[in-house]
Amino acid sequence: MKNRNINKVAVVAGTMAIGFGVKHLINSVWRKRTGKEEAVNPADSNIKLTEALGWTLSISVLTGVLNTLYSRGVHKLNEGS
Repeated sequence: MKNRNINKVAVVAGTMAIGFGVKHLINSVWRKRTGKEEAVNPADSNIKLTEALGWTLSISVLTGVLNTLYSRGVHKLNEGS
């Protein structure tokens, strides 16, 4: 039971860190590539649809992949102990 609680805490903390890190990384890359500020509100009509979709997809996909890999890694580590 104790390992299960540790897993939950580790996954929640890691997920929050991943979300923060991904947003920071994507913001930096976005500014360097486009020379513009990131699309804070992709639904804003002043932002091109292609930019809004690119922003949303890059954040979503990268966060999802990293969260999956992290969660699987935490569970795999705890299976071995």
